[in-house]
Amino acid sequence: MTSPSPLEAALFYASLGWAVFPADVQPFRPLVRRGCHDASKEPDVIQSMWRTRPAAGVAVATGAVSELIVLDIDSKHGRDGRASLAPLLLAQGGFPLTWISHTPSGGQHVFFRHPGGRVLNRVDLLPGVDVRADGGAVAAPPSGGGGYRWFEPPGRHPLADPPAWLLDLLTSSGVPKRTSPTILRFRSPAHRAAYAQQVVVREYERVANAPAGTRNMALFLAACRLGELIPALLSEPLAIEALERGAAASGLTADGGARSVRATIRSGLRRGQRQPREVI
Repeated sequence: MTSPSPLEAALFYASLGWAVFPADVQPFRPLVRRGCHDASKEPDVIQSMWRTRPAAGVAVATGAVSELIVLDIDSKHGRDGRASLAPLLLAQGGFPLTWISHTPSGGQHVFFRHPGGRVLNRVDLLPGVDVRADGGAVAAPPSGGGGYRWFEPPGRHPLADPPAWLLDLLTSSGVPKRTSPTILRFRSPAHRAAYAQQVVVREYERVANAPAGTRNMALFLAACRLGELIPALLSEPLAIEALERGAAASGLTADGGARSVRATIRSGLRRGQRQPREVI
């Protein structure tokens, strides 16, 4: 089958909702003045961008603009991204089914749905593993004379939410900031019980009402917040039950599967329990 031209590929990516721009890819250099900030989803604009540079590579602006984050796994300069990820992937059973492209250096770009909020670009999230997110970009097939090529292409299956272990790594620079005091003081057992119920209901509603594309991150952050209260105020089974109901109500369980939901909950609860709150 004939490979699409760069322009055809760019128009296809725009039809997926991705913002694109032309670039040289070895080394990576945008061919528009403001780089990813000039990226477009508009067919007329895209055709104009490639009209005078038909052989230019295709760059995709990552982050909220394209509702994408991308793991950039490389093996060069003494860093082996595949080796860095191997223990995690072995423990987690590999990547969830998602879109993956091969890169000229022998690496991979692994595409996930943007989890919502602001996700920063990260260099060496693990040795040889970068994250391209808000304000970033990646080269996409057939750039580099075909050096970039799809392994799991768009359309074969849905784009996956980032798995729990990736959300955990993305927030590893700091546990989600507290919005309430470290020490909780209650007037009576009844006051304490009422507060616990209110917290569980609030986190359930946050998860249940999270918009598509933000649901996995909403579940993770809700689990972090409830994890802070275990065991001082809440039992772990109660927290898990509320979070699982919220994930089911939002549609996340149907889309991603119960196993993925449970993994996200476990990861968030563990993160929250690293900064427990005192109850008196």
